[in-house]
Amino acid sequence: MSETAPAPAPAPAPTIENKQELVHKIRELLELEDTLAKLRTEIGLKMKERQTLSATLIDVMKKNEITSFDTKNSVIEFKVSQTKPMGKRVLHQILNNFYKDDLEAAEGLKRFISENAPVRTTEKLVRKIKKVSLPETAEVLPPPSQPL
Repeated sequence: MSETAPAPAPAPAPTIENKQELVHKIRELLELEDTLAKLRTEIGLKMKERQTLSATLIDVMKKNEITSFDTKNSVIEFKVSQTKPMGKRVLHQILNNFYKDDLEAAEGLKRFISENAPVRTTEKLVRKIKKVSLPETAEVLPPPSQPL
């Protein structure tokens, strides 16, 4: 039988010794909250800016039939995906429940809806960062425990 060591006890929570330290910690918390709110606002603005730039680049790529931009350390690809609003499985379940007695009508309706359902097209830019590989002639460094 193998014995397992007991789990270490969690470290006690730091205590606040006096009122000044408490006030300092509250101010620190409020400063962090304010900083986070500013950063969230900045993130929102940057996301809108990225959306506008992406739409412009997508238009250019579509007009000039460009599929990707190769940069030094990444690739920006133009992707188009098409989806139907409702999956086949859900549609089949709903129609089978509705047409319990008449399965032929359910099958015909399934076929008709599947063939005529609107297709939603989504266009977006995808950035793929290239992996940096070492050249074959690169010098391998010894482990840190050994002197250079």
